Amino acid sequence: NEGRRRKINYWLIASLSVNALFLSVLLTSCPSPRNHLFGDSRDIFSYDTISLESSNEAILGRNNNVNGDDDNHNNYNILKKKKQMQKKKEESLLHDPTSVLDSLKLCGQKKDLQKARDLHGRLVRNEMLTKDIYLSNAVISMYAKCGSISEARKVFDELPIRNVVTWNTLITAYIHHGLAHNALESFRHMKSEGFSPNAVTFICILKACGRVGSLDVGEEIHANVSKQGLLETNIIVGNALIDMYAKCNMLGKAQQVFDEIPLHDAVTYNTLITGY
Repeated sequence: NEGRRRKINYWLIASLSVNALFLSVLLTSCPSPRNHLFGDSRDIFSYDTISLESSNEAILGRNNNVNGDDDNHNNYNILKKKKQMQKKKEESLLHDPTSVLDSLKLCGQKKDLQKARDLHGRLVRNEMLTKDIYLSNAVISMYAKCGSISEARKVFDELPIRNVVTWNTLITAYIHHGLAHNALESFRHMKSEGFSPNAVTFICILKACGRVGSLDVGEEIHANVSKQGLLETNIIVGNALIDMYAKCNMLGKAQQVFDEIPLHDAVTYNTLITGY
């Protein structure tokens, strides 16, 4: 009857929007137009072609959105996991002093100031500079090599503990940046705080004395290195002393040191010849 036929039509429309396969079944199973189903089915086909296309587009759109959201979510999780792994790796490296020292040295060699600041920040947050004086000295050297002598000095001033190497690192940084007067001032502070200079200190300060013509400090160091016997055992100290006297226009003294030291190399001869 008419009511039953319409119910079948509505059911078919709903079904076809889900799966187009029902359409082919319907057309092949209703060959006779006398029962009106074939014609109704043809009408359904014409009507639901648009419905199916619209439904498919909507479904595909939703699927694409879902897939896109899933991809974005997966990418976010991958990136988040990668950052977490990187953070764990960096934290594990922070507990390995050798790896940290290598990283500090590498930053200085590459003159990567931003990376140096990041690494320094992590060391401060983990309170490692208060526990390891070697790391502290390396941070000062790193900043100096990156060209930031002010940050090197700031780290030095904030250290609760210093040793001779700490002072030598700062003095060397000043010499490297052409700040001889600052190096000499640091040398005076070093001694006033009770630290005893070593061969590295003397070599750096002799260089500073030659640059600014500080003969009195140079002669003081000459007396110290003679007393410690460094002129007999350390050729670099001897060369630095000759160079200091030559640059202070004391060629007689430079020649005297040359004659007194038992060790000579090409630098020793070149230093004296250049002075003349």
